[in-house]
Amino acid sequence: MNLFGHRITFVQGTWAIFLATAVGAAQAGAQVVNRPDRIHIADSLLANRSYLELDALLQRAETPLRYRYSWYSGVVANRRNRNATAIALLRPLLADRDIAADTAARRLLLTTLGDSYAKRYQYRDASRMIDMLEREFSPFALPEEKERLRRNAQFWRLLVDAPPQVMQVRATELAMRRGVVGVPELPVRIANDSSWWIFDTGANFSTVVESAAARWGLTLSPDTSSVASITGLRVKLRTAVLPLARIGDIEVRNMVVLVVPDSALHIGPISHQITAILGFPVIEAMKVVTVTRDRLVVMRPPTDGAETDLLLEYLTPLVSATVDSRTGLYHLDTGANTTTFSRKFVDAYPELFSGMEASDKDQTGAGGSRSFRVYTLPSLHFSLGAHSTTLRNAEVNAARSTASYENFLGNVGQDAFANATLTLDFQRMRLVLSR
Repeated sequence: MNLFGHRITFVQGTWAIFLATAVGAAQAGAQVVNRPDRIHIADSLLANRSYLELDALLQRAETPLRYRYSWYSGVVANRRNRNATAIALLRPLLADRDIAADTAARRLLLTTLGDSYAKRYQYRDASRMIDMLEREFSPFALPEEKERLRRNAQFWRLLVDAPPQVMQVRATELAMRRGVVGVPELPVRIANDSSWWIFDTGANFSTVVESAAARWGLTLSPDTSSVASITGLRVKLRTAVLPLARIGDIEVRNMVVLVVPDSALHIGPISHQITAILGFPVIEAMKVVTVTRDRLVVMRPPTDGAETDLLLEYLTPLVSATVDSRTGLYHLDTGANTTTFSRKFVDAYPELFSGMEASDKDQTGAGGSRSFRVYTLPSLHFSLGAHSTTLRNAEVNAARSTASYENFLGNVGQDAFANATLTLDFQRMRLVLSR
């Protein structure tokens, strides 16, 4: 069950259909291709979000034509969490005529720059990029897309005056627990008030309920926006800045939080109220985070373990995982008990679903529940680097949902690493699993 899974995503452009033959040429790397072919391959890899393969191609290739090297390298730097580099490479391209003439590239440029600014807590600059996106593309958009552009710009305007987050990170260790719904929670102190917050890499921002915000005396934004939960239901929100929060020995100043109605984080079937969720910006700023069954350890990296690539697409961590000897990217969501696979997974592994019938399944998220058509795989061998597990009764979306992980092969939950200690190393951009 994904408890909230809110996705404040930067609107992305429509890309060309992925060309498998081009990707095969890029991955093989054995043959020499001319510059137009390299550009074609790189465009295809970028379109399919094959960021690791694109990075490998850039390491092998000579400098492509004109703006292309800065363009591809800037996007890869963003996905590798090198945001200062991404800004330095991409900002000059705002005035580039070739980029301006390519609708998909222009959209991706604005969203990627906005994301890098946001990760550096430069919220005004992030909002400026998304305002440009709405201004340039809304006049030509269909009604549904126009509304997405409007909501996206509206949200980032709420953060224009938010001060940058500041954290004093030091090596520390503190107790965690598995809450009523089985996901990791840790104690966070606001002044003299201590409460349990869900540790959720799938939450793009930290989130608190209105009653907690009132108890802590937070000043809410006068304007509102809304987010789509994992179920597709929209939840109304305001934003606030939490002046000081303490997580063990770590001080977090100017934490941006989304403030939602208490009902949005109430789990009706078990009558449980969630108070707060610790989201990606704070987790990433801890730099090296290890999660055990009952401890959170910060800035003490493990000495061994199975490693795999860790990337970021906007404010969402991605991990490289393998099924049936084929490797692809998945969302990483510590706030989800189980791993869920996307419709894209069905298209990538059609042989697994031959003759299988889909069934209805309720999914609970912010704002309520919805029913989805899903396939159920009795068992699936799933590997994160050298760490392998067998997922039981794995659910796979039979049709494309509104969840943002639909752009990838799925959403990796706790069952994929239930018997391992999980380390998120944002300095090296590696996921480490140790016993």
